[in-house]
Amino acid sequence: MTLTVADLVAGYDPAVSALITRYFDENEAARTALDLADRAGRRLVIDHMAIRCHRVDERAGEFVALGYRYRDELVEYPDQGWWAKVYRKAGSPAIFIDQAYEDDRGRDSLLRPWVDRFGDRVLHHIAVLVPDIEAAKAEMERAGVQFSGDIVGPRGTRLRQIFTAAEARGGEAFSVLEGTTSPWWCVEVKDPDCEYAGTCGLRPVWQALQAAAEGVLDRLTLVDLQPQRQPAGRR
Repeated sequence: MTLTVADLVAGYDPAVSALITRYFDENEAARTALDLADRAGRRLVIDHMAIRCHRVDERAGEFVALGYRYRDELVEYPDQGWWAKVYRKAGSPAIFIDQAYEDDRGRDSLLRPWVDRFGDRVLHHIAVLVPDIEAAKAEMERAGVQFSGDIVGPRGTRLRQIFTAAEARGGEAFSVLEGTTSPWWCVEVKDPDCEYAGTCGLRPVWQALQAAAEGVLDRLTLVDLQPQRQPAGRR
């Protein structure tokens, strides 16, 4: 059975499905990730998608009408001149809606000219969940995908991510694909205070990954972590 974009967006609101479908049509790295997942017989799970705009609250109106909610998740990057609100709906990927600061902090932000050029009806990026970010990066590099930098976040930390090199449209940087291994806080609690927990499609995935990781750690001892002594005569 072939894994398709239609499989990824099954059950999503038509407006969200259309954004994701267009993104995969226009982003080669995303299509490569989908093809690799299909060949390996595994799922491709979308963690979130990002929209750039000039006015967050105005752009969010379409998604609020569809049942997405903002629950005080604010992301800020003052060194890059922009910030975002995170909107969530049960059974759908989170939507990060980004905007340049309107004061001096956003003066040199690349986000504002990007929106002027491409508008706010397309996705800047999609983030896919991967259990092993190093392995995912190596697999995609073997398939010809280039990355814009190194993995952000050391091993063992909660937030780890990497972005592919920006793909161009009309000679200008347009969209990227993000690989992430960032679980949400709700994975660590039995009864999270979240109205979406009961029907969330991502929480069970992260709980399974966490259980697998904890199983490995439970089997390790300090002896396992000791450097192995080389046999005599070998270097």
